Amino acid sequence: MKILNITYEIVVLINLLVSIYMLVKGKSEQQFHFYIYLSMVTVLDIIFPIIKLKEVINSNYLFFIFILISYLYFFYFFRENFPEKIYRNIWTLVFSVFFGITFILQTKYNFAELSSFTLALLPLFYIFGSMGWFVYILNQKVEGAIFDKMSFWISCGLLIWSVFFLFRGLPMYYFNNFDPAFLKSISMIFTMVNIITYSLFLRSLFCKK
Repeated sequence: MKILNITYEIVVLINLLVSIYMLVKGKSEQQFHFYIYLSMVTVLDIIFPIIKLKEVINSNYLFFIFILISYLYFFYFFRENFPEKIYRNIWTLVFSVFFGITFILQTKYNFAELSSFTLALLPLFYIFGSMGWFVYILNQKVEGAIFDKMSFWISCGLLIWSVFFLFRGLPMYYFNNFDPAFLKSISMIFTMVNIITYSLFLRSLFCKK
């Protein structure tokens, strides 16, 4: 398990370094400023555990901030990939609904506790964005191969992560109290899924469009 965690951290850090390189070279806009999202993941998953900040600050606050920023970032990301107005309007509506429900729902918990419904909303949002992009791209005459588009790899990564999280990752919170052994197995698989997801993200950073 430790090897998997280290591998995940290495993949995330490589992503961040490549995205920063893109920023220095003036390619960050072309890459939709992906370093913003990667910086947030690095701070939350790598830096905070090292300095043990979660022991001082309620980790649920940190994850809620992560969720809100993820909504905002991928709203921007997919909106920039929907040139047609109708797709942009639909995506704006989807974002508004998900973001609004999440924020309103968490006010009942004073943001100190994350409900399972809140945790499920984010991957559903990712699925809407990814599938929406695939529907859009399949109905358009686009230049070049689809594999040359950053959005293809990002969408694939988000779909893989989201589907696993909904059907395997989310139950982890249930088995945390009832079946710790099974929880450990799911956690290992989920770490593998994270590695695959960020490997796809890394591939996306080398796309030109």
